[in-house]
Amino acid sequence: MYSFSEHFFDLKLFLLSLKDTKAERLILFGAGGWGEGLHDELIRRGISLPVLFADNDSTKQGRRLKDKPILSPMALNPLQDLIVITTISAGDRVSGQLEELGFARNVNYFEVMHHLDYRYPFMVIDFYKDFVDDFAGLDVLHVGPGGHLGVECLLHAMGAGSVYSVEYYSFALSYPDVTSAADYYHHLSAESVEKGMGDLFENGSIKRLKDDMRIDQDKIHLLFPCSVTALPFADHSFDLVLHHAVFEHVPEPDKGYREIFRVLRPGGRTVGLVDPQDHRVFSSFEEYHALKFLEYSRDQWYEIAGHINFHNQFTTPEHREAILSSGFRIQDWAPLMETDIPNHMWDRFDSYFKKFDRRDLGVLRFAFSAIRP
Repeated sequence: MYSFSEHFFDLKLFLLSLKDTKAERLILFGAGGWGEGLHDELIRRGISLPVLFADNDSTKQGRRLKDKPILSPMALNPLQDLIVITTISAGDRVSGQLEELGFARNVNYFEVMHHLDYRYPFMVIDFYKDFVDDFAGLDVLHVGPGGHLGVECLLHAMGAGSVYSVEYYSFALSYPDVTSAADYYHHLSAESVEKGMGDLFENGSIKRLKDDMRIDQDKIHLLFPCSVTALPFADHSFDLVLHHAVFEHVPEPDKGYREIFRVLRPGGRTVGLVDPQDHRVFSSFEEYHALKFLEYSRDQWYEIAGHINFHNQFTTPEHREAILSSGFRIQDWAPLMETDIPNHMWDRFDSYFKKFDRRDLGVLRFAFSAIRP
């Protein structure tokens, strides 16, 4: 479960709406860690409405979380319910779903989730720096920036020759006008100065105008919506392609690796962190373990995952094979999280996964760098 943080929740508009609401129930759409954290914060604040959960995951519907029922979206009623979306990457899909059911944004449903912790990009950059000594002069593609372009601003500050970014989900990401996230970029720049990486306003990646703030589109290029499986770039366009906790969410990761190989120049590298585990483990349901999703066939799992915050069923050995078969030569391979697979767990796995070594399947998170020969 995730604890409440102002970096991730913006409750101001929603809390104002509670003063005049005629709703009979408050529904947190997303029965996972973020929903649990917001639930606890709302209870702490003394919210008077009954609080329930809803989720698109059919394996959760009809169950209870925080001793509150988890509803199917079809049980929601715009005349009765006030909805708060508590998922980040699936927010667009859920918004569209609610509007089809008759809900209206900022009237009876609200998106209060964002991912604007200004410290996070420095953590990601530190991870990349473990594999890349110098970014100066490199043409860099960053896949999956999330709800901000902090990593991109820092790459530019470190002298990257060009910085491109592609994102498939919106994450409420604003570009090039970032006025709504001005505090985030002010904090990001101040931290960058403190760490000796320079002032992001002085180096020109962010422009501070009279009434607004903008990312310089000539220095940082964002393409959205854009999938890593169909990159709109010519062959041999980049020296470096970076991705952090992205490829577990790509429906066809093998295609994504092939696309990265295609757009890299000979001698170019890709660096990534991949988290191939069942993301339902991040909620407090005890029976969800990190490899629970391997109990389903691939078709069964994609039917479930297609209705939730999608994450694929590619295992660590499958990722490694996809990287190699794309033509890469792996330079670094570092398991970052591992688990043992006891017999009672192994026996429940779908037969497809039993062709892999248990130790390889037990790698739940890994980092790697690979070069295009």
